[in-house]
Amino acid sequence: MFSEGKGRARRRYRAFMNDEQAIKKDEVYATIDQRLQGGEEFVDRVLEKYDGEVKREPRKKEYTLQQIAKAVEKQYDLAISDLRSAAKQQRIMQGRRAFSLVAREYGHKGKEIATYLSKEPSSVTKYTRSEVTKSEVEKLIRQLQSTKNSNNQV
Repeated sequence: MFSEGKGRARRRYRAFMNDEQAIKKDEVYATIDQRLQGGEEFVDRVLEKYDGEVKREPRKKEYTLQQIAKAVEKQYDLAISDLRSAAKQQRIMQGRRAFSLVAREYGHKGKEIATYLSKEPSSVTKYTRSEVTKSEVEKLIRQLQSTKNSNNQV
């Protein structure tokens, strides 16, 4: 970044970091709400070298479990009673999985989701580890957002 030669790059980097008028070292490595500061290239380089897992901050409880259930009802043509039933039909299981994933995405705890679905918390854990396509979850989130936007316009 500072030079093609390793030694020269180090000297230029030290000079850059020692420059009082430039940004301070702490600012380069600072995080705001656990997010990396910097351009896309910098973030990509940091993530390439980072061994750990980058935690995604869950969204705040923007939607209630009831609102999420209504979106699942529309998308999967199910009733809430179907989600809470003991049935194991493919469509119902997909609805439960999508419900659980979206509810977790919006900050709801597994125990809370399990209580709403009348299921065991271990079942919710299985649902969130299952194979629901990303596009299905994104479609459900878009549906929630459009419902919220239409409610705000009234």
